[in-house]
Amino acid sequence: MPRKHPRNIPLDDLVRHSDRWPTSVNWPAPIDMRLDSLVRAAVEAGEGDGLSRAEMLSALVLAAEANGETLGQLLRAYRVAKVRAAIVSPGQSPGTEENVITLPTRKPGRR
Repeated sequence: MPRKHPRNIPLDDLVRHSDRWPTSVNWPAPIDMRLDSLVRAAVEAGEGDGLSRAEMLSALVLAAEANGETLGQLLRAYRVAKVRAAIVSPGQSPGTEENVITLPTRKPGRR
């Protein structure tokens, strides 16, 4: 819902405590599976079970270098990437032995 009035956010506030804006992302299934794998890897490294996909994605966006040339290189690499490049742990993805990945059944709601 749009704000009726502008709101100032102090520059020294924590980003993670700022107002939340919803977003809708439609992206390839292997990228979605990779995000789940990245969250799982961070949790296994001690980040805690409360780590959400949104927080992981926010951290990755914040970490991206705001340089057009660098971003262009990332985009070009993404555009030619094969599905295998999205797999975090090839031996743990169903079907990778047969040169395919098997997409799990998806239920609505939080992952």
